[in-house]
Amino acid sequence: MLLLGSGSKGIVLAPQIDGNACSWTDEMHRLAKAGYRVAVVSYEDDRSKSLPAAVRVLRANGAAKVVLMGASAGGGLVVDQAGGISPAPVGVIAVSPVEVWPQRPGPEAYRGPVLLLESKSDPSAPLSDVKALVGRHPGGAESLYFDGDDHGYSLVMLQHKARPAIDAFLKKTLG
Repeated sequence: MLLLGSGSKGIVLAPQIDGNACSWTDEMHRLAKAGYRVAVVSYEDDRSKSLPAAVRVLRANGAAKVVLMGASAGGGLVVDQAGGISPAPVGVIAVSPVEVWPQRPGPEAYRGPVLLLESKSDPSAPLSDVKALVGRHPGGAESLYFDGDDHGYSLVMLQHKARPAIDAFLKKTLG
């Protein structure tokens, strides 16, 4: 796990299936520079432990509120695990979420706000699958669909409206 930044507003970043903590380096630095305390996970053998451990580390280091953000398989994890973390995250950002490693309690258990970012022609995360996954969240999701086939990190880095949407969501949920 990598930890960067300071303050009482925390963000956990979960990488894609083929990534690790270093995959989110640019976004981690950008968010830390904006005043957030950021933890980026690399997955343990038991993926059910990675996100809760990162949240505990952020809270132990002063984060009073936490948002989970994941890309691809990491997006699936943040949607699936948010409802099982106590106290619950104040928000979830799912970028091209794919449920590669289904986890309990699942999207049905989380009651907070969700931001979904997805490309309309993403071959790795078909739109119908993404909508079905996020549709299981009882509160629905604020959803932004982008032209093209960008997936996960690429969507965040290349779609000019992605980062402003992320920043607005963070401001709304973390203050």
